[in-house]
Amino acid sequence: YGSGVYTTGYGNLFTGGGDENQYYTYSFSGTSSASPIVTGAAACLQGYYKANHGASMTSDMVRDLLVATGTPQTGNTSLHIGPLPNLQAAFNNLYGLPSLYADPMALEMAIADDIIADTQFYLINRGLIDPIYYELVGNDSLTKFVTEDWLLAGPESGTVPPADSVLISVAFDATNLEQRAELYRGVVEISWGHTPGLLDSLTLVPAFLEVPCADESYAVSATGDPGGPTFGWISAKDLGTRISSGTYYGSGSALDDGTTGPHTIGFDFPFYETFYNQMYIGVNGALSFTDTDINIGGFFGGVEIPGTPFTTFVSPFWADLIIDNSQVPDAGIYLYTVPTGDTTVIEWYRLANFNMVGDTLTDFEIVLTSRGDVLFQYNSVGTSGLEQNAVVGISELGCKAAKYFGGGEPVEHAPFDSEAVLFFNNYGLVMAGNVDGTGPINIADLVYFVNYMFNEGPPPVTEQSGDVDCSGRIDIADLVYLVNYSFDSGDTPCYYWPF
Repeated sequence: YGSGVYTTGYGNLFTGGGDENQYYTYSFSGTSSASPIVTGAAACLQGYYKANHGASMTSDMVRDLLVATGTPQTGNTSLHIGPLPNLQAAFNNLYGLPSLYADPMALEMAIADDIIADTQFYLINRGLIDPIYYELVGNDSLTKFVTEDWLLAGPESGTVPPADSVLISVAFDATNLEQRAELYRGVVEISWGHTPGLLDSLTLVPAFLEVPCADESYAVSATGDPGGPTFGWISAKDLGTRISSGTYYGSGSALDDGTTGPHTIGFDFPFYETFYNQMYIGVNGALSFTDTDINIGGFFGGVEIPGTPFTTFVSPFWADLIIDNSQVPDAGIYLYTVPTGDTTVIEWYRLANFNMVGDTLTDFEIVLTSRGDVLFQYNSVGTSGLEQNAVVGISELGCKAAKYFGGGEPVEHAPFDSEAVLFFNNYGLVMAGNVDGTGPINIADLVYFVNYMFNEGPPPVTEQSGDVDCSGRIDIADLVYLVNYSFDSGDTPCYYWPF
């Protein structure tokens, strides 16, 4: 072994017509050929160990085992080379280190906020000889029990026999957790050792719990859905006004990732539980009622719904866009409020794909109504596939969100030409007059109202429910109005938003 090895070089076997790149030899020998033998043996040993024990050997382990099990050196031993590796003998003497590992190495769960869900993992002793003693605890990895205890694991102590395993049960308890966009991050900490009471090693099993947002403030439907919206383009470009290029601002190119605003909506727009009368509009296909910069650190960046970095976010087509007037002089964002004053349209007209500026056909819009509905319409999604990566949805900071499309999912929701997507405000207007809060307007409300007005009875359950005539205050006129409505076919009471 290690002498008379055929390999490249020298040329005493083959010269290739004098081409050094074709030289071969038959006399390679000595430590130069011994090195690849040892290298190959070490690689085989490492692979065998990983396949059987789930971990890698250290370099000291490999060297010590190959020396102890190898064929002793013969000949002139005054020139020390070392034993020749004997893989079979090494395999026969191989045993796992007495160490502990978990399978799987991390836990993931997604459950509703009123659910307890169970899962399991194994604690496995790699060693073949010694048992391992352990104690474990589950906790929140970031706040150390500041968050409600939601990660429970057991048995909390025990012994793992040699070359054996123990099954650990884990409970994810979301009954006291709030829905949120961020994951709850925990860890099962396992202290272990070879002697009871001396648990000086640590194995960690990270745990990730998702308590998904389930906000139903808005219902979402699209063209083609049963009862879905019909595409009906309203051209703010033709009917409205183009936002001046000089009003855009931002740390980079204002017509690339910039923002413009504030711009007047034209009416009080109810969004979740707040009314807004102005908005900020971003080049990259979204607006906000609160955030003055609609970008990520001054530039386009990926966002998720829920979980955007914006307090409020309305996004028909969040993508890396640019207003390129060198290609399309009329490109830009246009505003239009209908003559009735209860609907405003914001149109992104023929913006270009920043990464493929030849695509300048993207044309979409937001339609805001005084009822609180949000309608997205797509005249054209362009030709470069931007719609496959766009983010479509609305959100308020926290869990209030309605996602339609994002991250390429669900694939069937990718926007397309001549499509409309409606976010229908589910809060709904409430008729005033139900002052006792018990149900439909009836004689009980009149009695309740009389007691309040004349006998120091409790006030209407909400101030808005008592302002029956929409005067902005509660007085005797509201009582008369409610009597006329109830008994004399009088006018219908006012409507109000329940927030």
